[in-house]
Amino acid sequence: MYILKIKEEFCAAHAVCCNNEMEPLHGHNWQVELKVYGDELNQFGMLIDFYDLKNILKNVLSELDHQNLCCLPIFKETTTENIAKWIYEKLKMHLKNIKIFEVTVWETDDCSVTYKENERNIL
Repeated sequence: MYILKIKEEFCAAHAVCCNNEMEPLHGHNWQVELKVYGDELNQFGMLIDFYDLKNILKNVLSELDHQNLCCLPIFKETTTENIAKWIYEKLKMHLKNIKIFEVTVWETDDCSVTYKENERNIL
């Protein structure tokens, strides 16, 4: 099995309600790490070209880039957990022949959330 990993980033603002209080609107330079996997290589000896994979991820992230995520109807709550799941689900629509292992979203250098589907269905 081959596992490929790429990283991209986007800038966006959000605010999260914690303990019945809305925190102030603030921004992040979000980092997104995508891992895909598979056994079969194409005629060029690749699972998928890194260039193509990065473009797919960039296109998905372009919907979030330089946005106030609280104003987007795609999120009820703009937690990092919900953002990671949304990116995963959106990528699934674009990566029909490639299996997604996981998506990790870094809100800061030392705080991240990883989303993947039920492990029994992976590998």
